[in-house]
Amino acid sequence: MVPYCLLHWKRCVLTSFNGRQRLGKRLFNSVKQGNEQVARSSKVQCSNALHHEKSYQADQGSLVLHGNWSKETRATVLQDMLVFNDFITESEEECIMGEIGPYLKRMRYEFDHWDDAIHGFRETERPQWNPENARVLDRVRRLAFPVGTAQLRHVHVLDLAGDGVIKPHVDSRRFCGSVIAGLSLLSDAVMRLVSCAEPERRLDALLGRRSLYVMRNSARYDYTHEILSASLSTFAERRVPRGRRVSVICRNEPTAADDDGDGPAPGGPAAS
Repeated sequence: MVPYCLLHWKRCVLTSFNGRQRLGKRLFNSVKQGNEQVARSSKVQCSNALHHEKSYQADQGSLVLHGNWSKETRATVLQDMLVFNDFITESEEECIMGEIGPYLKRMRYEFDHWDDAIHGFRETERPQWNPENARVLDRVRRLAFPVGTAQLRHVHVLDLAGDGVIKPHVDSRRFCGSVIAGLSLLSDAVMRLVSCAEPERRLDALLGRRSLYVMRNSARYDYTHEILSASLSTFAERRVPRGRRVSVICRNEPTAADDDGDGPAPGGPAAS
């Protein structure tokens, strides 16, 4: 016969153990539910972060005008030539170059162009990008093009050697429409716009590394544009060192409104 006190002790121990087991299970379930709630909350925050769009402000300090400008022409060109500094991050630049760099390396730099507008370049067009880079380009498109604008699917990639140069030209209206948006990778550069009607009027735009420029309407059609050579690369009387520069350019489709009936303007596809 087992003494009552021993039976009572065993019942107490079992009761206590079972109680702790049930308590432990409740605590585990509570923690698990809490973790699931935190995970759901994190997922929502991540999703919101992905959809969060930075507010970009054009930097007019990146533009310098020379010559005599009327109030109207000045206002128009400053509205149609925009520069957004630090549009992409260093890691985004690395990601883009990681995708296009190996392909570009297999190409030779060319020093003759069909219309003599550009020397020391290699170029390609890409219809598809990896998901990370596609998101960056979607950001470019949302900022640069009005809603509903028909855009060219192929993105133009232009690799300009350190000693390369893009001469003054106006892009042909046959190849793209009224808006060009270009990311500047690997190097700073200076773009110069010169009025076709009054050549003494010019605008210099400092295109910083990882910046985005948007050139549209009058800036597209009423001015030649060029990328200054390394030897002439100055902005506001300050030397701007220029090395190899890769530009990634989004364009919209040409429309009847883009062709004024005078035939194509000189120059090939957007080459900036």
